[in-house]
Amino acid sequence: MSIKRVFEYFPKLGPHLKKGECGRIAVVGGALEYTGAPYFSAMAPMKIGADLSYLFCPIEAAAVIKTYSPELIVHPSQEFEKIDGMIGRIDSLVIGPGLGRDKEKLVPLLRKILNRVRNQGTLSVVIDADGLFLLADCIDEVKACPNVILTPNHREFDRLYEIVFGGQKPQGDITKQVQKLAKELRVIIFRKGEEDIITDGEKTEIGKEQGCDRRCGGQGDLLSGTIALFSYWVRLKEGTSSIKSEHLILGGHLASDFIRFCSRYTFSNIGRSMNATDILDNIRHVVKEHDV
Repeated sequence: MSIKRVFEYFPKLGPHLKKGECGRIAVVGGALEYTGAPYFSAMAPMKIGADLSYLFCPIEAAAVIKTYSPELIVHPSQEFEKIDGMIGRIDSLVIGPGLGRDKEKLVPLLRKILNRVRNQGTLSVVIDADGLFLLADCIDEVKACPNVILTPNHREFDRLYEIVFGGQKPQGDITKQVQKLAKELRVIIFRKGEEDIITDGEKTEIGKEQGCDRRCGGQGDLLSGTIALFSYWVRLKEGTSSIKSEHLILGGHLASDFIRFCSRYTFSNIGRSMNATDILDNIRHVVKEHDV
């Protein structure tokens, strides 16, 4: 897939648009120790072209995150009732960036969210990072959620695979192993790696856009927010609000190519000192140069 094709899914701007029509994204994440991850996940869609981005984080993280950007709408709460009140007003939800691993507090929250969004056919849900760690205790709740995309790296994938298949380790062709897990859980799996594998167990796409050799913290967080946005923009382009697995797969592929391209673009200008903030800052340049 070329970067040109990615930009074919950018909605056309014009005076007819109303605030929110180009995307309303929410992120559930953040903790006292982790304020960067949820910021990157929530801010990437804004830099790409989403209209609104909400962030639900603990009160001890909220003030810090608010200082990063006035554009984010930061809710100093992770109470389910607060999140539930927003679910009907957003297009995509990201769960996990910087969330922490307090199982006693967060597993019940994740279960409630999964049960709430299961039949929300107009909302795509991306589960990443600490959300994947907590998912080990929510396997039954996530099974057969057609609007969920899990985004593990290789370690997170291996752990999830072993949990689902009773300690069995993934062996052999990795694409087939990702397909096997996706088919078992009946969700979309986006396994991050040298090549990104995105599949529902039947249909599979591979993200092969050249990235960069620098692996800095925060790149996965930028990706999770970008997947959330593109999974909505695919539906927007097709003129439908109802989610199909192919929307999530294509949205994941578009996001993979876009963030890899932005990483390469940034690395070519900065080199080894590049970090996630630099990639975020350069998104505007990539959009400006390629928007049609």
